[in-house]
Amino acid sequence: MTLFSIYKQNRLFFAGYLVLVIFALFILLGYSKVESHLLLNPLHYKFLDYVFRGATILGDGIFIIILAVLLWFLKKKYLALMIVGGYLISGIPVQVIKSFIESPRPAIFLKSINYSHFVEGVTLHNYNSFPSGHTASAFALAVILSTYFKNNLSSLLFLLLATAVGYSRIYLSQHFMVDVFVGSLIGVLSGIAAYLFLDKWIRKITEKDKQKTSIE
Repeated sequence: MTLFSIYKQNRLFFAGYLVLVIFALFILLGYSKVESHLLLNPLHYKFLDYVFRGATILGDGIFIIILAVLLWFLKKKYLALMIVGGYLISGIPVQVIKSFIESPRPAIFLKSINYSHFVEGVTLHNYNSFPSGHTASAFALAVILSTYFKNNLSSLLFLLLATAVGYSRIYLSQHFMVDVFVGSLIGVLSGIAAYLFLDKWIRKITEKDKQKTSIE
């Protein structure tokens, strides 16, 4: 699969993502980390607490592996392997960056200003904020799914869900905007890389498996 074919199958997805990038850059260039965090957290309700606690799970590695295993047993082996590949590709740079940059998380800054919107039941971490691994995983998954299904409506749905994961990390005060923004970039590039570098290899594996099954 080529870069152009990936773009062609995901034009609406990438157009929507470009809008998000422009919005994020506007926030990042105009406000400090804490200011942007407060700006993006104007409202907190119990209902939203539950919504975004649920949304953040979609970027968790356990969820992605369970999804891949489920697809494998549903005979969607190509998609399952592609999802795992995208998850690994996105996870490696995230962990490497985190190991070099011990960026403080929002909790450290917000406790000093008596921030009152911490969500009950959420364990807050203090360091390794940059970049957001959940966001990277979610956007890598979104690119892979939207490319696989080749449908504009589903592409927008996957983009919306990935965005919800990214925002959930801000809403839950686990990450700053810059962490989520860079995480999304890593995720999108990882999803693209998965198709560019793993497509032929995964097709060979799954085709051999199909041939073996038909012979048996």
